Amino acid sequence: NLNNIEAAEKIYQVMESLNIVDGGNFNQMIDMYVNSGEIEKAGFIFSRIKDENREPDVFARNRLIAGYANIMDERCIDLFNESINLGISNTHTYFSILMYFYKTKDASGCLDIFHRMIDNGIKPDIMACNLTLYTLANISKIKAENFFEDMKVKYEQE
Repeated sequence: NLNNIEAAEKIYQVMESLNIVDGGNFNQMIDMYVNSGEIEKAGFIFSRIKDENREPDVFARNRLIAGYANIMDERCIDLFNESINLGISNTHTYFSILMYFYKTKDASGCLDIFHRMIDNGIKPDIMACNLTLYTLANISKIKAENFFEDMKVKYEQE
């Protein structure tokens, strides 16, 4: 709702003028902008965090990656790689970037990220497995079947 966004922006401006903005406020603004499709504004808030010599947390990073992925903007890949390199990631970070490869119909990119997830010690959850399988199935039935069999064997052994 436009009125809610404008009201939140005014409150944020007042908080900024009083110098009482914290990480939670930044996250709320990023989340609001991503949810409303205003990804550039979310990116601006993310940049502000960095401009203040703070490191955006995993929530801020994941929301912006998801926002970029949703509009198929390749900046999600750079932000994902930065997050991984800084060690600021979790299952949602990988799921968000998997969504980009699903939306762009890039099966090899999706599979690469899925394997990176495992290589980096992040156990894929059911959502990551299903999204990877769905992406592969839309591109290649054979790749999807191979992926499914590999995962079946892997998880039956655990």
